[in-house]
Amino acid sequence: MNGGYGANDEATTYYEDIIDQMTYGHQYIYNTFNKTIKTGWSVDSFGSSLVNCYIQEKMGIENIFLSRINI
Repeated sequence: MNGGYGANDEATTYYEDIIDQMTYGHQYIYNTFNKTIKTGWSVDSFGSSLVNCYIQEKMGIENIFLSRINI
């Protein structure tokens, strides 16, 4: 929901990978639907780092929801 191309491991990943996949996803959504993403949702499957939230804030995400889905 935060507009990334795919879900990355938010706790242990390279920052460049987060930025690249989010940039690609945001560009695709803007070019296809003419929409800008402002809300994010993280499944938090492996734990979320503060840096991940910081990067998303710098990319224009104004709201972020962190929650696991219980199945």
